[in-house]
Amino acid sequence: MSKSRVPVTYLIVFIVAVISIAVIATAAPQSGTLTSGEPGMPGPVRALEVFPNNLSHADISGNRIVYSDYRDGDWEIFLFNHTSGREYQLTNDSYDQMNPTISCDLVAWYDNSTGAWDLVLLKLHGDDATYPVCTGPGEGRPGCPAGVVCPPTSTQTTTQTPGPGPGNCSCTANFTWSPQNPGVNDTVNFTGNTTVSGDCAIQAWAWDFGDGATGEGGTASHAYAAEGTYTVTLDVTLDDDRACNISRDVTVSPPPAENCSCTASIAKDRDQADPEQPVTFTGSATVDGDCDIQTWTWNFGDGATGEGETVSHAYAAAGTYMVTLTATLDDGTTCQATTDVTVVAPPEPCSCSASITTGGNSFHGEADIEGDCSVTGWAWDFGDGTTGSGQDVTHDYAAEGTYTVTLVVTLDDGNTCQATTQAFVVF
Repeated sequence: MSKSRVPVTYLIVFIVAVISIAVIATAAPQSGTLTSGEPGMPGPVRALEVFPNNLSHADISGNRIVYSDYRDGDWEIFLFNHTSGREYQLTNDSYDQMNPTISCDLVAWYDNSTGAWDLVLLKLHGDDATYPVCTGPGEGRPGCPAGVVCPPTSTQTTTQTPGPGPGNCSCTANFTWSPQNPGVNDTVNFTGNTTVSGDCAIQAWAWDFGDGATGEGGTASHAYAAEGTYTVTLDVTLDDDRACNISRDVTVSPPPAENCSCTASIAKDRDQADPEQPVTFTGSATVDGDCDIQTWTWNFGDGATGEGETVSHAYAAAGTYMVTLTATLDDGTTCQATTDVTVVAPPEPCSCSASITTGGNSFHGEADIEGDCSVTGWAWDFGDGTTGSGQDVTHDYAAEGTYTVTLVVTLDDGNTCQATTQAFVVF
């Protein structure tokens, strides 16, 4: 969560030239110690800082030590009172503050909140309060920056603050949640944990789930109705009315896409076709779920493919082909249908040769056929203007003479063949 800066009036010592600051590397210094005697002389040794790997540029005046600390992801100014054992955070924003120095109640440091390095002066009052040099309470002061303890109504220096005990406690709040990556309408279980310094107890836990809902207690549960990232805040209040809080972001995933299904079918304008005769196919599908059909894909079974709800295809050779339709939904789900198409080649054309056998006034026809055909008709012309039909016929001529008899044989594929012979009539 980004930190906002409340406007404040500072007593600022301006440096006319641009101050060039070399950023101090965050080396890992050893834990700070304080020795009451001269070096090498006996004396109590006391650890001062619980974040020893993130410190830079410490300075001391009396019982106060100031230093830069990178524990929040940027450089902030902290003050430690080694008499009371208490630590104060003098700055708390998203900008860098570096190289603090202290003399009595005055702390100065380099501040980059304006985008350029400025020198800022802070006035301290007592061990329990600090405030930027500005107008007093009720005199129009815009307020203290976030994280800075505002001054008491009196500017009188207070007496030495006692160590941690009843009425002088502090705490550090944190919390965890499960599942770590919840989805919409999942129940998220939050568990608070707090470290308390001093002889105090936790009086209240207050939760703000970031979507307008709140909760109470060391553990709380909440379900989010919509996807998104929510800033969850836990406020912990001690029985001496001091408080601490922590805010963390919880990301809620969108609900999983609904699983859809479909059933496809194929309609065709014919079951059997000749080679090169187009067959028209029409696809249809019944969809179960909130999905739509995105594509129709066809495989005609002869290596050819097509797209679209309605397609046509002609086959080059006789055979039986399996046609496959694949319908794809917009969630990626597919369904298929198949059908068969038979392509029949036309019969090969037939041929024949005819012959005539005669005996007196009788005539007999014969046909030698090539191909899968049969005779459907025998037609005779006796050469005297009369005709007849059938494989065997008789005919009597009315006058002597020579007559040309013709036989035409018709096959069932429409092809014909014919034969002729001479009839000699003598009385």
